[in-house]
Amino acid sequence: MKLNQIAKILELEVANDKEINGINTLKDAKSDEITFFHNKKYLKDLPSTKAGAILIEKKFSEYIPKGVEPLFTDEPYLKLAILSKYFAKPLIRDKDISISNTAQIEKNVVIGGGSSIGDNTLIMSGAVIGSDVKIGKNCIIYPKSFWFHLTSSCYEWYKGTSKIMKFS
Repeated sequence: MKLNQIAKILELEVANDKEINGINTLKDAKSDEITFFHNKKYLKDLPSTKAGAILIEKKFSEYIPKGVEPLFTDEPYLKLAILSKYFAKPLIRDKDISISNTAQIEKNVVIGGGSSIGDNTLIMSGAVIGSDVKIGKNCIIYPKSFWFHLTSSCYEWYKGTSKIMKFS
C-alpha cells in the first residue's frame, strides 16, 4: 500500500508515495514498514528505527531518523489501530492445511500453510500455528498468554506464540 494511501485512510498528510508492506515495532521495522511512537518509554528506540514511516506526535519530530517519513498525529496509537485492519493477515493463510474432522478450531486462530492438525485436538482462540507444523492427536493448544496447572497425565511444549499441552 502506498504511504499516501495510508495518509488518506488516516486523514493525515504526507507527500511521499513509498510502498509500505506492513506494520512493525520501532526496533524491528524495516524500510518498507510503518511503525508508531506513543510511549516515552520507547524514546531510546526512536532514533535508531529503520522504519519507512512512523505515526508520531509533532513534539517528538527531532528524534525521527533521516529517511523515516513522519505522519504527524495527536493520536498515533488510535491511528495504528485503524491502520492495522488494512495489514491484517488472513487467519488461515494457505489452502494446503490438513485439519482432522474431529479437531476443533476456535475463532481468531492463525494456521500457517503446510500445517496439519490431528484428531480430537482443540486449538483455542488466539493461538498461532506456524507454517509446516504438525500437531498430533488429543492436543490442546492455548494462546501463550494463558497459563494452566499441568497434571502428570500431560506435558507441555512451547512453540512460537502458543502453549501446547498433549495428553498421553
